[in-house]
Amino acid sequence: MPGAAAADRVVPSPADAHDWPTAARPSDCMGAVIYRVDALDAGWSQASVCIAVGGVVRVENLGPGTLSIDPAERVSCWYEAAITECRLIGTGRVRFTASGTPKVGPLTVTVAEASVPPKPSPACLSAVTHTIDALEGGPPWAALCVKLDVILRVENLGPDGFSAVPANMVSCAYEAGVWECRFVKAGTMTITTTSSGQIRSLILVVVK
Repeated sequence: MPGAAAADRVVPSPADAHDWPTAARPSDCMGAVIYRVDALDAGWSQASVCIAVGGVVRVENLGPGTLSIDPAERVSCWYEAAITECRLIGTGRVRFTASGTPKVGPLTVTVAEASVPPKPSPACLSAVTHTIDALEGGPPWAALCVKLDVILRVENLGPDGFSAVPANMVSCAYEAGVWECRFVKAGTMTITTTSSGQIRSLILVVVK
């Protein structure tokens, strides 16, 4: 998974997430973990779990175009080699269902706010400089979860080709084709670069 540390398989919580409020922070929620679902394992069907925003739901052994997510705007997903990974970018309940063969779900995930004090977040980058190249073409970068101590470095970009929304989540400086940003508060934000007419975006979940 781009930008995420490896993690052991997470055991589903037996608690029922269906009745938790939209932005719940129940005490038995997991942190921003990588939650693995094997589409070939029928035991994963109809599960309910609670994961902190920034975590990832990873569905393995499933073909392209067969996974539906509702509501889709609370996740950012990418597919490669029979694996779909979905970064949880907004709080609330999200339902994952796979059609075709094999079938998965529904898996109901309550996406909770990050806990205070924070729980382990193996799906998030920590204490590193993360670099992106604005000259790279292609679709939006895969969404990331980063901790406040991460520095974002955007290379090969002019002084007018960078935007951050909301702007108050980062403090950025520009010099000689490089933007360097330090995060100042937690939340979900989008970085957009414009280079030679190419517009590309990166969704970031920032956690403490």
